[in-house]
Amino acid sequence: AHPPGYPLFTFFGHLFSYLPISTMAWRIGFFSICCQVACAWVIFTLVWEWLAVAWIAAGVTLFYSLAPLTWRYAIEPEVFALNNLFAAVLLWIFFRYQKERAVGWAFGACAVLGLAACHHLTILLFALPFLLVFLWQDRRRLLRADVLFAGLRLFVMGLLPYLWLFYLG
Repeated sequence: AHPPGYPLFTFFGHLFSYLPISTMAWRIGFFSICCQVACAWVIFTLVWEWLAVAWIAAGVTLFYSLAPLTWRYAIEPEVFALNNLFAAVLLWIFFRYQKERAVGWAFGACAVLGLAACHHLTILLFALPFLLVFLWQDRRRLLRADVLFAGLRLFVMGLLPYLWLFYLG
């Protein structure tokens, strides 16, 4: 991995390298496949919960999964499949938060966003508009000191895998 190191991809790729099958490149590529399959499952779940029509959810998931870039990221040992998974999970969490307005979903978004930022910083550009909308909609509740600092702690905890870079270095 090149700077900034992609510690989550490196960590999970390292774990997948211990699988007793095929070549090292195949095992790391298999990790990318697992990330894209999980991403497709999250997209299916999100669309199904949103529209409550299974065939539409399956169609959206199929179109997403067969898109050229998605397919490429699934079959190459590259960091973008895990980034796609984080983006889909964040979309699902934001959807659940919008539906239920439970602070627990906001805390989940903070933790996942921290992990996602630990993986690939471009996720911040993806998530920032959603966070701003929710902070504007529920600013009285989410900007209370206790809730805000709990969310910030969860975000920082998500960044902890960067410490692994210091351990390896």
